[in-house]
Amino acid sequence: MLKSRPQLKTTSQPSGAIPPTPTVTRVLIVDDHPLMRYAIKTIILQQIGMYVEGDCNCAKDAMSQIRLKDPNLVITDISLPGGMDGLELIKNIHSEKPNLSILVLSVHDESIYALRAIAAGARGYINKERPIVDLLHAIRNIMNGEIELSKTVLDRLCAKNGSLTNRHIHDLAERLSDRELEILLLIGKSLSSAQIAACLRISIKTIESHRRNLREKLGLHGSGELIRYAIAWRFARENRNEI
Repeated sequence: MLKSRPQLKTTSQPSGAIPPTPTVTRVLIVDDHPLMRYAIKTIILQQIGMYVEGDCNCAKDAMSQIRLKDPNLVITDISLPGGMDGLELIKNIHSEKPNLSILVLSVHDESIYALRAIAAGARGYINKERPIVDLLHAIRNIMNGEIELSKTVLDRLCAKNGSLTNRHIHDLAERLSDRELEILLLIGKSLSSAQIAACLRISIKTIESHRRNLREKLGLHGSGELIRYAIAWRFARENRNEI
């Protein structure tokens, strides 16, 4: 659920002064503009509990740095040089490291790319025109297990799933098993099958079977549609204070 933006306190940190620890958000920045990478790095290094592991300008270098430095958050643009764009990078990261959080920071139209990025494995999408405080809020939201999408995108998503009324939410609860509802909620949090399996302590094969059953019962085609539906269902349920 979207929340009001909190007041964020900043503090000066000499570059490299705070070594990364397990509690620190360790960020890799991927953007083809050197000034943008420098600006993001400067902003992040001013925050308590955030550290920049590195930055690069293309997907190939990003994958190399991810393997070498093991960050827990990647901030990437959509447009990248070298034959692999941001969406393809997200898919590759999600396939190799499904627990690695990804935030897209881009100038591209979020109505076109935001949900595609989420379906590919990202946990958030924010436009470069948004205020700095929104970027920091998005980082904290994502690292707390939330999905970061603008209200505009969420409204459009819920509008496409206009049948998600209170009655429909109750009907859905009757149609699906308790386990399927639990998995639908976790899919709505943009968790991968591996993450859901670890959370519920069951096999990935069982999760994939549940996902197929959910698509059949909900009349959805492909994992992307299921993810978008699950996100819309989750936010509709939360906005109506449904249990």
